Amino acid sequence: AVGNNNIPMIDEVMIKLKILFDFTVLSL
Repeated sequence: AVGNNNIPMIDEVMIKLKILFDFTVLSL
């Protein structure tokens, strides 16, 4: 969230999306 004070939640969202994406890829 460094330099993105307007969107402090963006990092958490991206991390969650990455985890879901990685999990989906590993499940294939």
